[in-house]
This record gives sequence, C-alpha cells and structure tokens, in this order.
Amino acid sequence: MNNARTTSFSNNNNDNNNVSNPQKIGNPVNPHEEQQNSLLTRVVSHVQKLNDVMVEVTARLQEINEYNRDIVTLSQVWGNYTRNVGFNLESIQRLDDPK
Repeated sequence: MNNARTTSFSNNNNDNNNVSNPQKIGNPVNPHEEQQNSLLTRVVSHVQKLNDVMVEVTARLQEINEYNRDIVTLSQVWGNYTRNVGFNLESIQRLDDPK
C-alpha cells in the first residue's frame, strides 16, 4: 500500500513538474532569491557597521575605565589623608569640634 502511495505521489509530482517546472521556462529555482540576496547583503553590511560601532564603544569604555581608576585612586588617597589628619589632630589634641 505504501508503494501505491509513493507511485501515485510520484506520478502526480512528475505531472506537475512538466507543467510548471521553473527550470524549463528559464526562471531561477527560487523566485525570491534576488530579494533574499539583497536582504542578506543589507544584513551583512549592517552587522559589519554594528561591529565597527561596538569596537569603538569598547575603546571608549576602556578609556572611561582608565579615568575611573584614576578617580578611585585619588579618592582613596584623599580618604587616607583625611583619616591621617584626623588621627594626628586628635593625638595632639587640637581637633576642634565641627560647628
């Protein structure tokens, strides 16, 4: 029974191919191929542009991180200085109460 279905399907398929086979009338196999290629080209170019922008963003973020490291270092130095001044003023008993 499976053979009958396969044969029947094959015969119907062959009949349809003879009537509307795109290769026989000179059309491309996929009528949307040109549009798909155009869209694929656009997607690839946009991905390349996105990649270039991401490289630029990464470089800017690295610069920002370097500046932030300098600020963190300065903040730590300032905090240590403030703590040391407070300790020294207390040790010589010259720390005035804030008003």
